[in-house]
Amino acid sequence: MKELEIIRIAVCDDEERFRTLLMSSIKENLDKKNIKTEIVGYESGEKMMESDLRVLDFDIIFLDVDMGQEDGFETALKIRELSPDVPIIFVTGMLNTWNKGYEVGAFRYIIKDANTFDTLLCECLEAVIKTYFSEKPVLSVNCSEGKVEIPIKSIIYIESMGHMQYYHVLSKSGMIDYNVRDRLSKYEKNLSEYGFVRIHQSFLVNTEFIKKVYNYKAELKYIGLELPVSRDKYKEVKSAVSTARGVI
Repeated sequence: MKELEIIRIAVCDDEERFRTLLMSSIKENLDKKNIKTEIVGYESGEKMMESDLRVLDFDIIFLDVDMGQEDGFETALKIRELSPDVPIIFVTGMLNTWNKGYEVGAFRYIIKDANTFDTLLCECLEAVIKTYFSEKPVLSVNCSEGKVEIPIKSIIYIESMGHMQYYHVLSKSGMIDYNVRDRLSKYEKNLSEYGFVRIHQSFLVNTEFIKKVYNYKAELKYIGLELPVSRDKYKEVKSAVSTARGVI
């Protein structure tokens, strides 16, 4: 793994003893990987959200599900309005909240269980570092602006219209569109390795951005858009989305 710059982490939990333990455990795990960290603890979602700009500084956010007046899901919704791609990791003692977490694009859940907590935290940190901070794969395309390299994980979907492909990409500053004269099938096989699925002859979609699939439609996260799903691809698309979420 390449050497990383400092990673800024927020830990939000209303139980001071556990919050301190989690912050210490995160630091210990990442110190072993020679990754520098800045970890800030908050006793509530309200405290963490007092400064919107401060939230934008964080690279990873750990959220307790069951907190005071505002629970972790309500806080996560506010975070998503500001930062659609920051990894949110829920820490919880409740086992029946998975679906709500997926609605806000949770990266992982860690259960507050003394027997498994250390193992789950270690695996989670390994996964989040690999996914978000290792060298990111890019797709090189020739578009109207010239040759560009698009981070694959940032592509929400690719739309095909005639001989033109429109890449709809999420960036920290909002949506960016790239117009490419090419064939969609040219990239379909390679992008399938990164979780993309052909939902319709005109759309190749990143399953990470699919909120739900219903009534032959795919609802996308963050951008409030529904795309049609072909009848012959409906079961395949639902299966691909379930697999991406780790649901069997």
